[in-house]
Amino acid sequence: LKNCLGKNIRNEYPNLNPRERVSVFKQAQKELEDFYKMCELEMVMFILYKKRKQEIDYLIKETERRIELENALKSKNTDGLVALKNRIIKSEKDVVESKAEKEQCSKELIALKETNKEL
Repeated sequence: LKNCLGKNIRNEYPNLNPRERVSVFKQAQKELEDFYKMCELEMVMFILYKKRKQEIDYLIKETERRIELENALKSKNTDGLVALKNRIIKSEKDVVESKAEKEQCSKELIALKETNKEL
């Protein structure tokens, strides 16, 4: 990136003396670094948002399931209990998938940090 940035500055500002070019280069490099930091921060925020949203979705499903269970037990509705049992089994599968997604998010976050260190 530095080489590319330097070439672009030489091409864009051919009339600048070397000292002025260095000044322009340092300013452009600082702006580029700030841009990368901002992108990294936005990615981290997005990944954290994604994780938190998964947790909230799971809590909502759990709450709905408990309400259904209470209602089914109050009414002693066996069909409702069987349907609820099937939903619980599906919910447990969703939890396993959600954990896999969280692990993937964590891997993406680690990869993003490593990429930023390389830059």
